[in-house]
Amino acid sequence: MNIAVQAVTTMLVGLLLLAVLWPSPRSGRNLLRRWLTEEPSAEQVGVAVRYLKRRRLWYPVLFVALSLVASPLLPADSDRGGSAVAGYLWPLLCGMLLAELADLRPRRDVLRAASLRKRTLTDLVPGWALVVFGLFTIVTVFLGVLGVVYREPVQALLREHSSQVDAYVAVLMLEQSPRPAFATGFAIACAVIVPAIAWTAMARPTRDDPDVDTALRRRSARVAFGLGIAVQAVLLQIVCAPLDNPLTVLKGMLSLLPGPVQYAHSLSFIFNRVAPVVGLLGWICSVFPHRPRARTRSAVG
Repeated sequence: MNIAVQAVTTMLVGLLLLAVLWPSPRSGRNLLRRWLTEEPSAEQVGVAVRYLKRRRLWYPVLFVALSLVASPLLPADSDRGGSAVAGYLWPLLCGMLLAELADLRPRRDVLRAASLRKRTLTDLVPGWALVVFGLFTIVTVFLGVLGVVYREPVQALLREHSSQVDAYVAVLMLEQSPRPAFATGFAIACAVIVPAIAWTAMARPTRDDPDVDTALRRRSARVAFGLGIAVQAVLLQIVCAPLDNPLTVLKGMLSLLPGPVQYAHSLSFIFNRVAPVVGLLGWICSVFPHRPRARTRSAVG
């Protein structure tokens, strides 16, 4: 019964999101105004609307499928942030990937064009986004693996000193903190999906208007990395949780812990506070790029 309720709920969320985000000529025009330097024509707006429809039609199905697959994998005491990432952010990434993969298939009704210059990833995504995404991925996986390996030994060590108040409180906080295995697995999957979206955006055949084609490629790759940075920021906070506050209360007893755990605690203290801000800024700067003032197509008389 719980599975049925969850399926209906996530389907409704997906349908509601699809209804709110359903592409229209206005949304297509706004998209191109953000990514082009000139005012888009009606034909270019039509291309943008089709581009958005191909991506957003996947949302209802993916919301149900991914939430049902992820829920059995979540341990009973897992942090709800992990299920939120699984239920609401992953459908967006997977929808983009499926749409880009579908665009790799040649279409007979559209004239293809070849680019004289070979595209590279940095043509579509700024270097800072690659660095931030890579850094967040490495730190998340590193801290997540340490959290999985050392969680039980640290709890056992602290129980031996539970007569001291700090150790007793730390044990209670560790028991209530999220287990990092699920978030670590998601971080690894995100590290595969996001570059795959950028690669398919870079490799798909050139169609339609060349200017619009280039703009939509950049949009796909940059939104993927922006969303990837936001996802990794959430996952980074989840894996930092058991290494940050529960160990902070130990104060002078930190020297009892293994060296890698002490190092991970220092990293967690920093990234647990930096990740939300950097994740939000990374998303905003990726999705809302700076561009020159739009030029109109009308001639000056």
